[in-house]
Amino acid sequence: MANQGTIAPLGLFTRDALQAGWYLAVRVLPWTFGYVLIGFAAAFVLIRSGLVFPGAFIFATAVIAAFGVFVKRSGAITSQWAESRWGHALPDDSMVWLTITWRALLVAGVVMWPVSMAMVFAPGWLPSLLALGATVPVLVLATGHAMSKVAAAQLADREPAPRSAPTRSPVPVRSPAAPPATRSPAPQRAPRVDTAAEPKLRCPECGRIEVARGPVIGWQCGACNWRGPRPADATP
Repeated sequence: MANQGTIAPLGLFTRDALQAGWYLAVRVLPWTFGYVLIGFAAAFVLIRSGLVFPGAFIFATAVIAAFGVFVKRSGAITSQWAESRWGHALPDDSMVWLTITWRALLVAGVVMWPVSMAMVFAPGWLPSLLALGATVPVLVLATGHAMSKVAAAQLADREPAPRSAPTRSPVPVRSPAAPPATRSPAPQRAPRVDTAAEPKLRCPECGRIEVARGPVIGWQCGACNWRGPRPADATP
């Protein structure tokens, strides 16, 4: 819930009252009825077994524990709701349950009184079913209204806490990109000598004109495989 401009009770027939009543009911009633149901199941088993006194004791203990849970959670949840709505927890939540209970029952009874009278005089079971279905949302509305009234009364001398601005996550700063690595120039190959353009020389070994300069091994005779320096007699 967002913090409101003023601390004031909620209207009875409003969406906020319905949400507040539901907020309290779903956080208190399951715990309360859970203790009662567990105690009832254990007592039922014991009584069926003939242990009447232990069964009655366990059920009474479960009811007392459920009442304690109802009292404790009603105050804690109401304080939590007030803090989420107005930014302030209740200074004293010990007797919140009593004020909420009698206010909610009183308001719901007054609202549902005409419906109850009509149900008494209406024939058939359908009006009774409709009246029962209408009682639940009215009771939730009355509970939310009563809870807001109790919380507003305890926080009457305060102002709603200012809403904190949402914090934005810092934008990550990118480091400057490293300059691309410069590649060393590839070693250039020695220019290839075109041996076909040069005339063949006379071989000093076999005397044939078959000596030519190769690309790797130097001068070589194509007839007798002579290898060596350039022949002195370069006459073709």
